Amino acid sequence: MSRLLKLGKSDKGQALVEFALVLPILLALILGMIEFGWILNGKITLTNAAREGARVAAIYHDKGAVVDDAKEAVINASVASSLTIIGVNTTFSSDTTTVIAEAEIEPIVGLFFNNKEEVSLTAQAVMRLE
Repeated sequence: MSRLLKLGKSDKGQALVEFALVLPILLALILGMIEFGWILNGKITLTNAAREGARVAAIYHDKGAVVDDAKEAVINASVASSLTIIGVNTTFSSDTTTVIAEAEIEPIVGLFFNNKEEVSLTAQAVMRLE
């Protein structure tokens, strides 16, 4: 009789069921952190590239091709990343220069963006003319 009572109280499959319930949530969290880190790295790289473009424009603002030089500096500063530069806008005021860089980055995982659609990033840097 005690053998029959013991048969109905087995816990052997409980851990497997709990793991199967927690695994999708755990994977979504891990993949979300990877995706967030990837896009944050792209944003930081683009910000640094815009700063390099603003530095070139601030130092060489009296030369004729400074806008092209600033754009080239942005592209060169982001060449090691997976960014696709889609636009660089350089403007001057009386004592500052502003560089606005726009780029796209392709997500690694693509779970949080529709079918690995590229994410648009924008960075701006302002420097005083020298």
